[in-house]
Amino acid sequence: MMAFSKHALSDPHTTVDRERLLTLSAGKLQPARDWQEVQNMDSFTSGSDERSKRLTFTHEQTPACDEFRRLHLARYIKLQMSVLANPAYFPPTIQDLVGDWRLQPPSSASGFRFNLVSRSGRVQGATGIFVGLASPDFVRRLMDDLLRAWNKPEETRRLVIWYETANAIRYLHPPLFSITDAGELPASITRSGTS
Repeated sequence: MMAFSKHALSDPHTTVDRERLLTLSAGKLQPARDWQEVQNMDSFTSGSDERSKRLTFTHEQTPACDEFRRLHLARYIKLQMSVLANPAYFPPTIQDLVGDWRLQPPSSASGFRFNLVSRSGRVQGATGIFVGLASPDFVRRLMDDLLRAWNKPEETRRLVIWYETANAIRYLHPPLFSITDAGELPASITRSGTS
């Protein structure tokens, strides 16, 4: 398996689509309804020194630009090669994607929310984010910020944020809803991905 899937590199996906995929997958997005707009993505913003931090085009070789790209790519690769490759890391909210997933640039059809889609097309997509080594408090804040910003259950009920601790991969996701739920903003829950 390639670090950047062949599907994500092929048409009809553009360079901007690929930047969105890396930004969302690495959890480096602005928690906003329109996070996917070019002006809201850090990789398209130049700093005061006018250096570019583009993820899909390496022009600037400064340490800060290299580190920016390395962080995004390392998180994407770990998500693809380690997290999603292990069925134990799939929470109940996306259990139906085990063995039937691929990473794909988010599109307007899902409100730019789903980067994890069903290869067979039989199940709904999901938002899969890997933030690397992080505290549970950081992950909870990111989850809560995304739930507030996106504010639609159909866009957030299949949101999963994986993170690393000193000895395990863990995840956070909104709780499963029942038919009797009142539609309030869901509280986040955690579960260890390993025993």
